[in-house]
Amino acid sequence: GVNLSGGQKLRVNLAQAVYQDKDVYLLDDPLSAVDVHVRKSLFNDVIGNNGLLKNKTRILVTHDTSVLPDVDLIVSMKDGKIDEMGSYNELLDKKGSFASFMEEHSTHKTSEVENEILSISRLNSRDSAKSELGDGDQLLLNAEKCADDEVEEKYRLTEDERMEIGGVHRFVYFNYVKRMGIPLFIASVIGFMAYVSFEAGGNIWLSKWSSDAFKNGTLNSSQTIWRLSIYGTFGLAQVITSILAGFLLVSGVAIASERYHRFMLDSVLKSPMSFFDSTPVGRIINRFTTDMEILDNQLYYQMEGWLNYIFSAIASFVIIGMNVPIFLACLLPLGLLYYLVLVRFFLL
Repeated sequence: GVNLSGGQKLRVNLAQAVYQDKDVYLLDDPLSAVDVHVRKSLFNDVIGNNGLLKNKTRILVTHDTSVLPDVDLIVSMKDGKIDEMGSYNELLDKKGSFASFMEEHSTHKTSEVENEILSISRLNSRDSAKSELGDGDQLLLNAEKCADDEVEEKYRLTEDERMEIGGVHRFVYFNYVKRMGIPLFIASVIGFMAYVSFEAGGNIWLSKWSSDAFKNGTLNSSQTIWRLSIYGTFGLAQVITSILAGFLLVSGVAIASERYHRFMLDSVLKSPMSFFDSTPVGRIINRFTTDMEILDNQLYYQMEGWLNYIFSAIASFVIIGMNVPIFLACLLPLGLLYYLVLVRFFLL
């Protein structure tokens, strides 16, 4: 509660008092530390005759005259003693000190409205005068502002959010795979590997079929059915392995997200009060909303694309190497150059 303002502390105390469900409530000027609209809401919804405490005995100490017409009994104090007592209309009819006070207060509010109108014109003239300040005056204003900022920074409780810049450490990847479940991750990797293998095998089979027909110059219907059956088998295997690999990866991502969420929630619930004083609520909410949305949705598509691209590239290298063996000799220096460029321009 260190970061709470006076009005927020007052509302917390008032809520705690309401939860006590007592018969008599002594309210020592609870409306003085809040804004006008909050004051009206507190009185109407909690303290007043239509509020939560409407069936309780309430003794309210206040300087707010706007609530006086709605109370049952008014006790006017003067020099520490009871001066007048009665309902709002009764005290006005007496034309005593209470009536005089209310008349003065009404006149004072009228003058405040007039002063507010005058302050608007003065504010406009002040803005125009600021634009005519000299360099020395402007430097003085800047120095005062910097001094205020330094004082505010010195006594600020909230900490700036820390973030790491650069490549992701391998421990982060290993920790996520561990949260997924290592057997489930390995099974999904094997599934994507099988899917890409069947896709490459189907392409190789189709290429061989086309090459044989071009060399022989004839078409054998019995061989066509056999070759088509093999090609169809590759396609069916692709569908099955694609569904299986996707299901395994989705299951792993869901398990990892659930474990991360449970770990974060357990950590927040067990944190000391100093953590909530130094950490804004919005930052905590972002961890459970934006970050969890990335884990639940975006990360799956990133992993699926990454596995597909990796195994597709490996399959392409294997196929090219089978047809052009000299390519394998160039693969190592090209791979090293690619790695250096990746580290230099993208991972640092």
